Amino acid sequence: MKIHHIGVYVKNIEKSRKKYEELGYRVSPKVGNQNVQEDYERNIKILFMDNAIDDVMVELIERLDSEKPSPVDFIIKGNAGNYSDAIPYHICYEVEDIDKTVEDLRKMHYILINDKQATTEVLFHKNVVFLYNKAAGMIELIEK
Repeated sequence: MKIHHIGVYVKNIEKSRKKYEELGYRVSPKVGNQNVQEDYERNIKILFMDNAIDDVMVELIERLDSEKPSPVDFIIKGNAGNYSDAIPYHICYEVEDIDKTVEDLRKMHYILINDKQATTEVLFHKNVVFLYNKAAGMIELIEK
């Protein structure tokens, strides 16, 4: 499986954006929306950045509303959220057939976290799922 991006929870997306820019990253032209995108359904802001050298992007993810549930709640509630303003927490892999890959990973003891759903326009409405394995952590699959 090819790595598509690394998801990074951040407390402040603009502050983290500046730090990544200092490292040579740019807002990625490979996505459908180069602005910070607010995803009210998942209660997060996202911004994709890359270093213009390889294909791997980072996805900066900030929680929108502290009063509403969000997929990053487990990070915020865990000890890691108290010690760092930025925490990598998932690797996303690009796959040809998301259903077949999920089936194969479940046989390898990955737990399906959510049903397949389409992304926003930032990733061109492609299907994604999240899975978890205690020894490997959280992964995301995105269909080509």
